[in-house]
Amino acid sequence: MIIYICAMLLSVMFAAISKNRIKTYSLSGSTYIKISSERSSYKIAKHIFMTLSFLPLFFVSAFRFNVGKDYNGTYCIGFNTISSGRNYKNFEIGFKLINKFVLIFTKDYAGLFIITAFLFCFFTYKAIYSQSPSPTFSLFILVTSGFYFYSMNAVRQCIATSIFLYAIQYIEKKDFKRYLFWILIASTVHLIALIYIPFYFIGRLALPFVKTVLLLGISAAILPFLKKIIYYIISYTKYSAYIGSKYDTNKYGIIIPTINFVIIIFAYYYLYLGRRNKDFNNIKYRIFLNMQIVAAIFSLCFGLFPLAPRLFFAFFYGQIFLVPMAAEQEKDQNIKSIIELAIVIIYFLYFLYTVGIKNANTVLPYQTIFDR
Repeated sequence: MIIYICAMLLSVMFAAISKNRIKTYSLSGSTYIKISSERSSYKIAKHIFMTLSFLPLFFVSAFRFNVGKDYNGTYCIGFNTISSGRNYKNFEIGFKLINKFVLIFTKDYAGLFIITAFLFCFFTYKAIYSQSPSPTFSLFILVTSGFYFYSMNAVRQCIATSIFLYAIQYIEKKDFKRYLFWILIASTVHLIALIYIPFYFIGRLALPFVKTVLLLGISAAILPFLKKIIYYIISYTKYSAYIGSKYDTNKYGIIIPTINFVIIIFAYYYLYLGRRNKDFNNIKYRIFLNMQIVAAIFSLCFGLFPLAPRLFFAFFYGQIFLVPMAAEQEKDQNIKSIIELAIVIIYFLYFLYTVGIKNANTVLPYQTIFDR
């Protein structure tokens, strides 16, 4: 646990420093300009601290050994299978190419985890720094919400999700071609990314709170009747073996769905409050709010079909952006400080419970490749 906490604190600290590297200088009273040489030096410093923020979480993930439930059972076996010249059917073509790229340099499976950790952290950081109003807050939630640890287990899916988070900017810009390009790239790493294609057309929708409640209520009512149809479809896919297996249960209970519903309520409150603020970016806010709504619908499917949790987590981590965006709308600094402190405490307690006590994604004990 200590290694994760230290990496998170270092990452957040350097992100906080990088946030304040560009300064505006005042000349002749009310005229503001940026002095090119000064601006350039601050910009360089900003990127240096961004890189320093990237490195702790990257190193911890990259140099891990036997950390993550699927570390040996899926990824080491798959890498060694491809290394021997055989085909590994459980990997998509893009991920097979990643394996083959690693094999150019080494036959040590550790190289695979270095590359995958880099890809996940790279796209996640790019998304955070380009779309979050508070990179420090987002990085804290990245770790404490569990997304970072999920990436040590569901490696392929999390790389695909990180690419999706980066591509969300193109939903806001209404650039379907670029969005589709990145989603198709993501789908070569994990096919689940294809579910992000229709999200382009619903991501910008403006759903009032009442309609969202009705949508979730209707979904809860009709989904049980669709179970047989969903099972029939799954039976013709590579996930057919999941039916009736240990994955075909609701092992998540109500805790995670409840967290998601609380985030939605919190976000709606500040959505309506935010309309009073002229600088409020409604479209971006809506996109991440709609992600949580889609996640909520899939949470209602827990126990109905085995892929529901995967689909839920494909959208659940939009909170990394949504929660800071919502908190940003509170203009009373005293109230804002209290809210942010409460969020930090709640997320940190969730982190201690899920990772420290439950050992979610089997990330404890932490070991490095140098311990082999």
